[in-house]
Amino acid sequence: MSSPVLHVKDSYFFEVPTSMWQPKYATMEDVPKFLRDAHPEVSSVREFEEAMAGKMLIAQPFGKLKNLYESDTGFCISKFMFLEGVVALLLILAFTWLTRMVYASGKPRGRMRNALEMLVQLVRDQIARPSIGRDADIYVPYLLTAFFFILFANLLGMIPLLGTVTGDIHVTAVLALCTFGIGLYYGVQNMGYGGYVLNFVPHMDLPIYMVPLKYGIFLIEVFGHLIKHAVLSIRLFANMVAGHIVIASVIAMLAGLEGVVWFFGTGVGILGLSLFSLLELLVAFLQAYVFTMLSAIFIGASVHPHHAGYAEHH
Repeated sequence: MSSPVLHVKDSYFFEVPTSMWQPKYATMEDVPKFLRDAHPEVSSVREFEEAMAGKMLIAQPFGKLKNLYESDTGFCISKFMFLEGVVALLLILAFTWLTRMVYASGKPRGRMRNALEMLVQLVRDQIARPSIGRDADIYVPYLLTAFFFILFANLLGMIPLLGTVTGDIHVTAVLALCTFGIGLYYGVQNMGYGGYVLNFVPHMDLPIYMVPLKYGIFLIEVFGHLIKHAVLSIRLFANMVAGHIVIASVIAMLAGLEGVVWFFGTGVGILGLSLFSLLELLVAFLQAYVFTMLSAIFIGASVHPHHAGYAEHH
């Protein structure tokens, strides 16, 4: 790959080794129009072929591109959008198969079924129920979806020619927004609008001249609630990007070695990359677990009263 950074950056093409993809443009008319418009200074077909070597463009039946990284009009499909669709398809296939296996036989048999059921029980029994408490099973479907989406996306990101979807802040922000939205919806449903707001108001017996302190604490609680969800998205994004940047840095360092140093450095580098890759596998599971755990805690704090102010109101 000519740019390891593209593994954690969204685009409208898949980058593969140049030996796998060499575009053949006979004339300038064969070059995609958006490429010619984006690079009007280039007039040689050969220059376009060299620039696009190893870049497999994603077909855009519903829109037009401005360049390799920006859309122009319509609905354009990016690399991460395509991979998200792949993850969704894998989830549908995996759990459709698991459902059929459960109905066909009550006893779990096979490594795949045991692994999936173990992870489902982990999310339900070790994350949702202890963190949310009563009515926790209502939120288990979302938590399972978030957990397995992040896990599958992280594992898919370990494949060199694809990309890390969770390395895009937009993806992690939407996941955090879903957690916030579920907490808000069910919090209002359980406590009403007034009760949900009063849930952020602490109950303290204060002298009359110190009552304004409650308003300050109320604002801190509200901002803290919003910041926690923002950090939820940043934590996942930063951890996934950091791991791939380390691996990319090692690859770039090895590429600059020459002579005898190259033989020694390559051996050490391969060993180091192997260890980093094993660490990335651990991080893939760990970050899915941490995001789901924090989501459960935040949802539990949103849907159940935790300040006496709400109880007094009712």
